Amino acid sequence: MPQCQTDKTGMAVSAIFKADAVEARAHAESQYYSLLNPYLNDIQKGIVEVWFQLPGMVFFYAFAVASLVKVGLPLKPVFVAIYASLAAGVLVTRVGYTGLMRLLPVVSIVQNTPVILSATVITGATGIAQWGSAIGAFLVTVSSLSPGVMYASAWAEGLHPRMINKYGAAKEIFRMTYPFEKYLDQSEPSKVIVKDRVVGGRVLAALKVILLVIATIKWGATG
Repeated sequence: MPQCQTDKTGMAVSAIFKADAVEARAHAESQYYSLLNPYLNDIQKGIVEVWFQLPGMVFFYAFAVASLVKVGLPLKPVFVAIYASLAAGVLVTRVGYTGLMRLLPVVSIVQNTPVILSATVITGATGIAQWGSAIGAFLVTVSSLSPGVMYASAWAEGLHPRMINKYGAAKEIFRMTYPFEKYLDQSEPSKVIVKDRVVGGRVLAALKVILLVIATIKWGATG
């Protein structure tokens, strides 16, 4: 896979910032992830995609399977999908490099957008699920809005709040340091902002869990 060129700082050459604007470049690099980035090799990039994509794939396919089965399930299909996605989100933050590497072939197949779109059409056309629900599950999946993706992203951003979720995840999984890190703002006001962001993210995550439990109790049960 082609990669962006780097300069003496080790950072990707920027078409927007001057070469000596290292702090601005470092901030931009830390907040924008591209498959062309020069910091990860192809295998590492694939593993990061497994980490990011798997919870969304589990959401979609759990919804489809639960919609097909229906009878005997204690929860409605969408709630089955939500909890399955959350479980996958927890999984990808726990299994590490080796576990994610083993999942790479599976995710390479099931995260294919045409495959997901075809499954959506089949699910809706055959009456397995209502069209609105099938399309909704598809949109949640392809837009990376499934609960498991949000959990995994919050995990990465909580550990490494100065960078975007995929770089944070890669840093944790591969135990690496990026060239741009030493140029990031380390001033006291910046540290306070980062700390407040982490605390706010944890509070928001707790509220989401509470709301999910309430929603499950009120609307999740079948029958």
